[in-house]
Amino acid sequence: MRAMKGNLGGLVAAGLLILGLHAGTARSSGLDGAMLAATATPETAWTLTDATTQENSQKQDFAIVIHRPVLAPASAAFNAAIQKITDSAATSFKQFVATSTGGPGVTSTLTIDYDVMVIRQRLVSVRFSILQYVNGMAHPSLTAVSVNFDRGTDKVLALADLFKSNAKYLEALAKYCSADLMRQGRLSFPEGAAAKAENYAAWNLDRAGLLITFDPATVVASAAGPSVVLVPYTALDDLLGTTVPVF
Repeated sequence: MRAMKGNLGGLVAAGLLILGLHAGTARSSGLDGAMLAATATPETAWTLTDATTQENSQKQDFAIVIHRPVLAPASAAFNAAIQKITDSAATSFKQFVATSTGGPGVTSTLTIDYDVMVIRQRLVSVRFSILQYVNGMAHPSLTAVSVNFDRGTDKVLALADLFKSNAKYLEALAKYCSADLMRQGRLSFPEGAAAKAENYAAWNLDRAGLLITFDPATVVASAAGPSVVLVPYTALDDLLGTTVPVF
């Protein structure tokens, strides 16, 4: 991940590093302007490049840095999904800053970065890490948001798209993730891994399985950072459909 600067640099870098620790990931973030190309035929080839935007306000004392993946050939659906995530995060941050009760001399910061997981030529999976600190907060907040995109159908995938109709996939994910988090010693709050859609909103296609990211303070104390579980496709074999060829 990109190096962070300022008083919060150590904590920021540590949080982003935790989000990046898993197997089977091809990472585009960390290289400004890096290009990640699929090994495909000329008819299906695509690339991802990094676009960076920055915004600073002396009046409200904030700094925003946003990294976005750009898909070529362009896809309106992909671009819209990416833009929605970054715009929403920036808008919420600015609203929070406007109501901040913190003292003078401390800059509020928002940094949005991402990892990219490439599965096959037609699929791309992006996990954003949204790190914000607003003057007056006890500590920064770190949130993971995912986009899983199928170029074949030009569609952003929902988690349900991967499974057979009426499959109890949330129950299966909850059972596996709860056991794995317990094994990791990171299940202080079992409700955070229960079979609820909001608990499994940050999911990514990976070569070896579904990568589930739990934000800080959802399954274990905030100080422990985010938690990650890789659920092997073999653990979901009976539930998976045929909509997306992820294997």
